[in-house]
Amino acid sequence: MQGRIRAIDWLRGLSVIFMIECHALIFLDPQFHVSRLWNFVVDINGLVCVSFLFSAGFAGGLVGSRAAKDAAGRRRRAVRTFYRLVQVLAMSAYFHLIWQPIHTNPATWLQVDILLCIAISVLVVWAIVTICRGKNGVALAMLLAAATSVLLFTPWAWRYRGSEVITELLNASTGSMFPLFPWLVFPLLGAAMGVVAAAPERGRRRLATCLVILFVATWAICHSPIGSQQWNSYTTEPGVFWAGNTLERMWKLCAVLLGLLAVDSLSFPLAGLPWTRPFKPLERTLNFFSRHALMAYLVHLSLLYGFMNYQFTKQWHQISTPAQYAWRTLVVLAGTAAVCQLIHLIKRLIEAAVRRLLMSMATTDVLARTPSV
Repeated sequence: MQGRIRAIDWLRGLSVIFMIECHALIFLDPQFHVSRLWNFVVDINGLVCVSFLFSAGFAGGLVGSRAAKDAAGRRRRAVRTFYRLVQVLAMSAYFHLIWQPIHTNPATWLQVDILLCIAISVLVVWAIVTICRGKNGVALAMLLAAATSVLLFTPWAWRYRGSEVITELLNASTGSMFPLFPWLVFPLLGAAMGVVAAAPERGRRRLATCLVILFVATWAICHSPIGSQQWNSYTTEPGVFWAGNTLERMWKLCAVLLGLLAVDSLSFPLAGLPWTRPFKPLERTLNFFSRHALMAYLVHLSLLYGFMNYQFTKQWHQISTPAQYAWRTLVVLAGTAAVCQLIHLIKRLIEAAVRRLLMSMATTDVLARTPSV
């Protein structure tokens, strides 16, 4: 059985933790928004959404490439992809229902949040990898070409002001937080790295090499005269494409991933040493949040912004000092983990009960068909 890339699992787990920390910034008193702490935290938080998109694309490219040569594997992968898409789209629809004016403006159904962006990205990656049918070189070329096309097409997409339905998908002028341009770049690049890592023997080494190449390329372009003069940093000004910010997030994400890959490679020879034991709880925490990332998204937003019209943290809103913000964030983090674990246990109990019921029905049916002696 081909192993998982633990660095990606850790990246997803870290993303969940920092996502909760990022959303918990609503606790912090606005007077601290100009502090060095604020600037440092915001800079880190800029990698959260990028990490989710990259991880989703990576998983699609990795698993899709491994299953592409086998017809039965492709069918199983298609079913799992469809099941995952239904989950993500259902949760996205739930948040659209409670946050968007869909009754007065149905076009806001297509307002792209992070969940809808992930769902569309997974579908695009799955289509490309499936079409290539195990030809990983072709899949890699198509994914890189698609990512480059998205990046180059984005300036036009951000100036588009035609149909509202199309505009919702193309840019942020109508309120989409994660329009497909340029956010689709990250899952496409993630999928390309997943295809590279799918090689049975040298996948991890090739992944590290490609991440170094991607890091150098995006860093160089971002710090070149072209990147600094024509591709401005993030701005909300209509028609301005923040490619410089996109590339900056990419090389920073590559640096984080290379660090996680280094830790992963060192963890095997260092396993069992006494001083490494304190890191085991951290690894278990990251793996837990990685497995329950989608559920953690729903649970922590419910804790922060309320569920069934009850605001759980209303009394902490914009009144916290940095110290209060820190421990209150830890409370939300622990609460999210506890609720996710409870839901997971309930789900397992229901699944076990259903399996027992189906087995009982099957046994009863067999006995009914067996002729009496």
